[in-house]
Amino acid sequence: MILDSFLKMSDVLTVGSSTAVVVTTSYVDTLAKGDDYSGCFLLSHAVAAVLSGTAGATVEFRLQHSDSTAATSFTTLVSSGEIDDALVVAGYLSALRIPPGAKRYLQGGVRTTQVTTSGTVTQYICKDVDVNAQLIA
Repeated sequence: MILDSFLKMSDVLTVGSSTAVVVTTSYVDTLAKGDDYSGCFLLSHAVAAVLSGTAGATVEFRLQHSDSTAATSFTTLVSSGEIDDALVVAGYLSALRIPPGAKRYLQGGVRTTQVTTSGTVTQYICKDVDVNAQLIA
């Protein structure tokens, strides 16, 4: 898999300080230079484990889209679904395919159902994913 630094949505994003969706620090304009991201993936890589210490706590990785760059205009396009936070250890990978029909701007997001004591995630857009590969943090 090739990780392009121009398609890095977040670099070691701290998640879980609240149960709100924490969004990536940047977005991708899918119309820039005629790029087409349909069929690509949002790759979420847990750099540090997401730990809450609460039974039933979950983590959800999201790909959001919008026709505008306004922070309040992004809506969830694709979601990983809720994943038990005990499974989201350092090195955990989640890959969400970008479906056809995505709006112009894309950003990643992470939601936790409980406040966590730790957890960092890096998110990329990439063209291919080997989910069996281990990324170096």
